Amino acid sequence: MKFLLNLDKYKIESYTRGDGSFVLFDPVRKKLVQYTPEEEVRQKFIQYLVHELHVPIEQIEVEKPLTHTRKGEKGRADIVVYSQFQKEQNSDADACEFPVLVVECKSSKIELNNATITQVVDYNWILDARTIGVTNGLEAEFRVWDYNRNEYMIATKIPNFYDLQFFENWDVHLVPPVYFQHIAFSPFYTKGELIPYYDGILINSNSPDYVQFLCVNLLRLLFHQGEEPLFLPQSFSGVNIIEDKLCPYRSYGNASGGKWWGSYRSLLVDSGDARPKLVEISILSCQANYTVLIVAISDELRVHNSLQLNLDRCTRKLEDGSVEIFHDGKIAVGNLGAAPNKEVLAFVEQVYPELKPDGRFLSLGKLNLNYPLSMQDESVLNFFHRLILYSIARDKFRDMWLEHKRGHDR
Repeated sequence: MKFLLNLDKYKIESYTRGDGSFVLFDPVRKKLVQYTPEEEVRQKFIQYLVHELHVPIEQIEVEKPLTHTRKGEKGRADIVVYSQFQKEQNSDADACEFPVLVVECKSSKIELNNATITQVVDYNWILDARTIGVTNGLEAEFRVWDYNRNEYMIATKIPNFYDLQFFENWDVHLVPPVYFQHIAFSPFYTKGELIPYYDGILINSNSPDYVQFLCVNLLRLLFHQGEEPLFLPQSFSGVNIIEDKLCPYRSYGNASGGKWWGSYRSLLVDSGDARPKLVEISILSCQANYTVLIVAISDELRVHNSLQLNLDRCTRKLEDGSVEIFHDGKIAVGNLGAAPNKEVLAFVEQVYPELKPDGRFLSLGKLNLNYPLSMQDESVLNFFHRLILYSIARDKFRDMWLEHKRGHDR
């Protein structure tokens, strides 16, 4: 939910330099700072925090370096608001303040969308405030971490300083965020129709047209009925889908330290190894200018991306209008780095012979894009079955490879 703001009523001390450029006075840092459109929004929003949300100015920090919280982290949080009270579990009287709000400020020309939300979510992964916000000076949006659902929820009122500190007394309805805007099926989408999916989170606008078309159709299938199960309980190749857990907003990492925030179709799965697991599927845009299909797995041993499939590289368009999705076995095994692709594919064939990799590639399936994708279509169901089996087999390979390397080191 976006809230309209009227920040123009706040006047900022500004001065003109001899070269004609402007500087603004920052009352938090108590110094002059170079004028930028983002800085103007930040300074006005600080006034809004102080005068309307009753945040003491001494509880505000500006441009908080993330490395102060976690060594080696890059980036700075625009605005961090701290509680005046000590965390219950913290007995150190000198460390009584902790973050309760992290805000990302954008120029008034920047639209608030998934990309701006994702940036502040990434920062808050380090800072660990209960509430996050984004603003462009014209609008603001706030999200709150719901510990019961283990995901961010949209706040339906603007929190004041008391709300931020005493969440249990915050009389506010929280609604799940919607990250996929439904679009009617079409045999051809224009660039204009796909703009809502480009905003840094779902589809990379540099991906080939047929990949973008594939992604929209997969997103329609995975998320258009976010509050209803897509996968019914079913069994295949010794794997049981126990429950469709719908579409939570998650973050998963990979061996290189990257984080992938977004909505995932979440499935509770029993793969026969006495370790029930969540297998979660999403499509996200990569900053390296391609689109990825992600399968994340969470169980008692690990929480990570089992598969990050570059759809720009691992798909091919066929003459009948369908698209084949495949993978070459590329894998990273923790801090051991990459394992040989051929060994991965050979192992996968041992575990699930029905996947039948050809030695260089594993075909995950062919999807016909001439009509809407449906779970009633055997080729679509087969694609998801193969995708899930392959991701589970990859984690089995990781376990084997780690054990093999440990034995070798002994």
